[in-house]
Amino acid sequence: MAKTNYTLLNPNYNEGVREVSIQADDVSDGHHTMVELYYHRHALFIALCKIYDNYVTPLNTRVKCWKSKLHDDGTMFDGWFIMGMTIVEFEGPPTYITYHLPISLWDKANVLAIPKAPPWDGHTSVDVLNRLYRL
Repeated sequence: MAKTNYTLLNPNYNEGVREVSIQADDVSDGHHTMVELYYHRHALFIALCKIYDNYVTPLNTRVKCWKSKLHDDGTMFDGWFIMGMTIVEFEGPPTYITYHLPISLWDKANVLAIPKAPPWDGHTSVDVLNRLYRL
């Protein structure tokens, strides 16, 4: 991941508000850096999709996993691809769980490659969390 510097306002009540520059790679909870947590998220989502494609989907065709180098409008962030799960709901339109992953992981994501991702359904991070818990 690229190193990014952020300038934050740090309210120190003894000294007033001052700017502090941090590097995103250095942000940590004391056990893992943000970079490590993103690597874990990437690996876990790839593993989840592999499990669904190899074990769950053959028995229950409600979830389809896929990957694409393009969004539905033909755009993409440089160096990334989108990977997702299409969930066919019992009522209403399908819903999606999607993540952008580094292009370096393309070959590790052994799911169906499609020309363009399905149209974004407007899902938020909270929607994705709720959909993951309902799988």
